[in-house]
Amino acid sequence: MKKITRLSLLLLSLACFWGWLTLRRPYSPTDDLEQVCYTAFTVHAPGPEAGLALARAAREWPGVRATAYNASSDLLVAIHTDETSPDLLREKLQELSSRPLSPKTFSAAAGPGCPVPHETLAALPGIFLGLGIGFICLLGAIEWRRKGRKLNITSFHQTNPSSL
Repeated sequence: MKKITRLSLLLLSLACFWGWLTLRRPYSPTDDLEQVCYTAFTVHAPGPEAGLALARAAREWPGVRATAYNASSDLLVAIHTDETSPDLLREKLQELSSRPLSPKTFSAAAGPGCPVPHETLAALPGIFLGLGIGFICLLGAIEWRRKGRKLNITSFHQTNPSSL
């Protein structure tokens, strides 16, 4: 029976460490990049050349990393840093455009969402790591007792007075 318990604890700890290893998010070089925002505008450009010129002009502004213009949907998308607000972009684009400019809002995705909260999913690697360490410690304590060793703190202090 004790052998089954030890084997079960070992397998549980290995399963938890495997779960932690597969779910943890390793370091990525993109973690060091600055955060960017996407802002879309319907520009009502008189022609594709005017929309492309507007996109090229916006690309040169500070804080704007990239722009794209789609002539078929008349949509201009700007990728910018957090320091550049969408309202500032809209004002600057309106100064260059002869027609009204409106921000594009996209509808939320339809359909059911994930039933498990994101915070729970993010906590799973830490939970698995903690359980794996706990099971290994429990297995170590069982092995310690099985070999007849007992932790006697008073005898340690009597033999090593400098530890007090």
